[in-house]
Amino acid sequence: MATDFYSGLIAFSTVPKIFVAVVLHLLIVLFLKTPEVQSTMLSGFIQILFFQSLGELISKLFLQSLPGPVIGLVLLLCWLIIKKQVNPSLALVSDSLSQYLGLLFVPAAVGVVLFLPQLKENAAAIACTLIGSVVLTITASALVLRLLGSEKND
Repeated sequence: MATDFYSGLIAFSTVPKIFVAVVLHLLIVLFLKTPEVQSTMLSGFIQILFFQSLGELISKLFLQSLPGPVIGLVLLLCWLIIKKQVNPSLALVSDSLSQYLGLLFVPAAVGVVLFLPQLKENAAAIACTLIGSVVLTITASALVLRLLGSEKND
């Protein structure tokens, strides 16, 4: 019980710091860049938030088993495939946000460390699963590459 409380507390205290860092970066970029870049970044940020909000809405109404941001990401991907291009504003914002992608793994790493005793108990099963998934991923990637490569040569 205490472990759950502390893991939630640590994760809760870490996430706002990440959010604040990303927002501060965006604000600094907005204030230091020219007005054209500012409007471009705001447009791209609004696009990302629109698709995430749409995903959250679909998740709450229809697909409770899937997270809203994942649905929003799939919708954004479909939209970009339909348009056959990426807006410069969306590219600019996504490049800026991807600089902080590593910070999003901090709460997950804290959760893993808090459950270290359970990880030690199941170390053999976890190691086998990790090795098996790596082998399967490499095999599937090689097969897809071979399949796509042979179609291109034909």
